[in-house]
Amino acid sequence: MRSLAAIAISDLHAIQRGLRSGRVVCPLRLVDLQAAGLSPRTCDAAMAALAELDIRAVDAILELVLSERSSRPAHHVELVWTGPEARQSLARDTAVVVRDLFDQATSTVLIAGFRFDHGGRTPSWPATSWP
Repeated sequence: MRSLAAIAISDLHAIQRGLRSGRVVCPLRLVDLQAAGLSPRTCDAAMAALAELDIRAVDAILELVLSERSSRPAHHVELVWTGPEARQSLARDTAVVVRDLFDQATSTVLIAGFRFDHGGRTPSWPATSWP
């Protein structure tokens, strides 16, 4: 099951604007979320987290989530995992995190990446070469 943690701030704002304008109604409908310009993955996450709630509950939850995300410290490090996950993982999707970084950036964004592969192979160098 996806959660609101899988939805970018810009998409949460889009849902909220849709609710407040009447273009998105409750209980949430997939067609309204798609019309608001949300990706299929974001629509799925929103439906999973908010589908059974009335408009006041959805609006209150969105307000709380947006408030919490905007009150995060300006400089923080967040480890993001992209790869195989357990079905009940709490990890945020890398694409969502990167989109949030750019949405919130005021001057610069630093993104560093590293790729691990062939983790099951024995290194080709002698073990004594480790520092």
